Amino acid sequence: MSFLKDSDPLVTIICLCYNQERFVIEALQSVMNQTYSQIQLIVIDDGSTDNSASVIANFLSPYPSVTFLRLSQNIGMTKAFNKGLVLAEGEFIVDLAGDDVLHPERIEKQVHTFQQLDSSYGVVFSDAWLTDENSKVIGTFYKRNPEGILQENVPFGDIYMDMLHRYCVCAPTIMSRRQVYNDLQGYDETLVYEDFDFFIRSARKYKYWYLNELLTSYRQSPHSDSQKWYRKNHNPHLKSTLAVCRKAYEQNISEAENEALAHRVRYLLRQCFFTENFGLVKEYMDLLQTMHRPDIISQSITALARMRIRTGFLFFGYMNLRKLLTTRTR
Repeated sequence: MSFLKDSDPLVTIICLCYNQERFVIEALQSVMNQTYSQIQLIVIDDGSTDNSASVIANFLSPYPSVTFLRLSQNIGMTKAFNKGLVLAEGEFIVDLAGDDVLHPERIEKQVHTFQQLDSSYGVVFSDAWLTDENSKVIGTFYKRNPEGILQENVPFGDIYMDMLHRYCVCAPTIMSRRQVYNDLQGYDETLVYEDFDFFIRSARKYKYWYLNELLTSYRQSPHSDSQKWYRKNHNPHLKSTLAVCRKAYEQNISEAENEALAHRVRYLLRQCFFTENFGLVKEYMDLLQTMHRPDIISQSITALARMRIRTGFLFFGYMNLRKLLTTRTR
């Protein structure tokens, strides 16, 4: 990896690893294989309990310019990333998970794209191949036909409303200006995951550009962080999402934005019920009440009741649930 040979802007890649000894070398090798040379690589092992740290150290031994932070205990991805961010010198930042893979031209193409955009654009993102634990391709993040032609409208520009309504950006594909992270003061360390909060806060101020190419392999693993969304009882991801929704409501400036957020909250209510995180049901309902959304509240009660009947949950009887939710929303 050559370093600062010319006037091309420096890109900092912060690679986070936690118990990913099986995949992390492929992730790191993909950085070394980039066609773009102006890269600062910072690798952080977040207190892995497997052999990840040793595997990383052995791989990096020929690369003395790479910074390796070996944390003695697991502190979580938001705090770990911020430790790397303090050391970042690049004009652009990439957050690389230890089980994902960058395709060789990704950094070069994203930097080139940024150079064609004005400073109102803070993030460039793309499509990604979805792969399994054996690196076999199982699909793409955005819908494409057999010939590889995009079959859905991917929002770009001012996507704040879109982000309130649904996840529309493939998080592992993003490259951001360093200024975006400066404005946000890094990731919110009170949260257990970062992308939704980053999207909501950054999209309020900056525009996003979609690069219609497949530039990343995004691993779908039963042990990946995304699967924690389905954890039964005391789900920290759903609790962090509630905190982000509250922050979004505070920065919304229109009724249309509140409407988009309310529909997301309705979906999250159903997710809480499905995963038996019943305590969070009440808190999400309180948020809807704060937003003065009686129509969405009524729809949520009906949807939760139907889900209760379909799934056979025994924790709440339908009448008790209805009484609870209607009491909270009067």
